[in-house]
Amino acid sequence: MTHPSTPRRAALATLVLATMTAAACGHSSPAAPDSAASSKETAETATGALLAAKHGAPSGPAASFPLEAGTFTITNRKGASISGIYSGETNEGGGVSVTKLRLEVQKGTDNFTGASGVLEGKGTGAFTGEGAFVLDVAGTLATDGKKKTKFKATLHGDSRIRCDAGRIVITLHADSPDGVRSGGDMRHEVANAGCGS
Repeated sequence: MTHPSTPRRAALATLVLATMTAAACGHSSPAAPDSAASSKETAETATGALLAAKHGAPSGPAASFPLEAGTFTITNRKGASISGIYSGETNEGGGVSVTKLRLEVQKGTDNFTGASGVLEGKGTGAFTGEGAFVLDVAGTLATDGKKKTKFKATLHGDSRIRCDAGRIVITLHADSPDGVRSGGDMRHEVANAGCGS
């Protein structure tokens, strides 16, 4: 039996790896026969890339991940909402994940109409991967109805991870525990980590 030369084997291995990587980032290929499998592979690839970036060694130093290009909407029990952009950082080490966010409110609805201001967020849990999270948001807003109003919310929810053009993207969703329409939706990219090719 003859074996292909080393350069040919390397080229073949590169082609197989490129095909599998493209499938993991949601591109069509023979390695991704359906969107459900592709979605699962995308999450696994992004999670694997993030874990590799986090852990040089099991007891290694803490890892820091900037959170960029964030967008958010938070809705209160009466259905009024605020929305805007955010950035922040997640620090992970010793089995603990702590996140700090700076949320810039750009608009609001109902009693938050004309809302603007900066809120601070402090959270724990899955801001760089999949799982549960808790986020406390507080600060002062200017609105059309009042010159300044205090804002405070605690969000409990779950996050999802995916790979988009080589960037790890996290979406977070929180519902109110009592079934009213309050909650929040957020999305950001995790820097210092990538996925796919």
